[in-house]
Amino acid sequence: MQLKNLQKFKEAQPSLELRKVDFYMQLLDRIHFLLHKHMNGKQKELADALGISEAAISKLLNGVKNIETETIFKLEEVFGEPIIAVVKTKEAQSFKIKTYLSKMRHNAANTPSLKEITQVVEEVRAKRYGKKV
Repeated sequence: MQLKNLQKFKEAQPSLELRKVDFYMQLLDRIHFLLHKHMNGKQKELADALGISEAAISKLLNGVKNIETETIFKLEEVFGEPIIAVVKTKEAQSFKIKTYLSKMRHNAANTPSLKEITQVVEEVRAKRYGKKV
């Protein structure tokens, strides 16, 4: 019964609001993941690294306080990893590959091996689909 009520509630919400909630939940999940990966989940360490109170960290991680863009950048610096990735268009990725291959063709001494081409293709796939190389 609760699932039916939840489904009705979801259907009644504007899609933009649902997308915002989904995005924010993914953002918090990523931050929690990085916190556990780099600081064993210790909010105090993160608070010290950012120069803010542990209470402020708790509010951010529990969704009580909105996360500002500047805070995301600071978190990325502390963790040494991106929190948000901007998806690039297929055309941009295709252009990069074509440019790379064009440069390689013009320099016969540096003709790419099948392994190098495969690596470039895998890097593009990883960026496009979020898979590790």
